[in-house]
Amino acid sequence: ERLENVIDGTRLGTWEWNVQTGETVFNERWAQIVGYSLDELAPVSIKTWAALSHPDDLEESDRLLEEHFAGKTDYYEYEARMKHKDGRWIWVHDRGKVIERDSEGRAVRMYGTHADITVKKDLEEKIRELAIRDPLTGIYNRRYLFERLEGIRAECGRKGRSFCVSIFDIDHFKAINDTYGHIAGDVVLKEFAGLVASMVRTYDL
Repeated sequence: ERLENVIDGTRLGTWEWNVQTGETVFNERWAQIVGYSLDELAPVSIKTWAALSHPDDLEESDRLLEEHFAGKTDYYEYEARMKHKDGRWIWVHDRGKVIERDSEGRAVRMYGTHADITVKKDLEEKIRELAIRDPLTGIYNRRYLFERLEGIRAECGRKGRSFCVSIFDIDHFKAINDTYGHIAGDVVLKEFAGLVASMVRTYDL
């Protein structure tokens, strides 16, 4: 009863997995995190989790699981995306541990939890965007540009490729501020940044 109260109080999804057969047991909260009821997902197996997982995250998840199965890590832990019923991707913090092994040391049963961390990940992304973008125009700031240019320079040097840097100077911009005021000047900067952004390729910086 105490354990159930802890799980309810922390709003954790729980999972049990028979690694050999693929059989799984999820609690109702596990299904709720991705917008379903357990009845809607039935019958469940490890394929249920794989089908809802983001394909770009499965490879890393499998690698971490194999490390844990091999005894290289004490626990399995990964932050991954899962497909919500409404079509959006949500983030879960997936934790688990092999509790039972067979006579040859192979993983048999593993137990763990899912925690919904979507709000946390969204906040992290907003903070990151604030750190790398100019607050007025929304374009990347100087610090981020220099960080990226170092990486681009190293990559192009290694592959023997060239790259180009274009520098724009808005002539007589001070006259706009002096004549029409800084608010008007800000509008010009935003419009100019938007114009340039619309004329470069999506993979250009």
